[in-house]
Amino acid sequence: TQESIKFVNKWLNNKLKTTDKDYVVTSDTDSLFIQVNDLLVAKGVDLNNKAECIKNVLELATEIQAVANKFIGQFAVDAFHLGDRKHYFELKQEVVI
Repeated sequence: TQESIKFVNKWLNNKLKTTDKDYVVTSDTDSLFIQVNDLLVAKGVDLNNKAECIKNVLELATEIQAVANKFIGQFAVDAFHLGDRKHYFELKQEVVI
């Protein structure tokens, strides 16, 4: 959703101390495609070391997934007035390197 794109971009801007940078490069119905190069550089990852990059991308994807799903959970409750009923919105990790 547009709301999840806005949330993830804002969260990443806060994390990286940037302003209004778009880290979500594209999306579809149930996916966000996020540029994580800046996160890798901020963590001090050697971008020439493929194994280190993959390890860190997977860690970042897990962290972003958890934060985004927490947001989506609350968004679903608020937007659809679910109260304590269960929703089934969830982002799941898919990594493209």
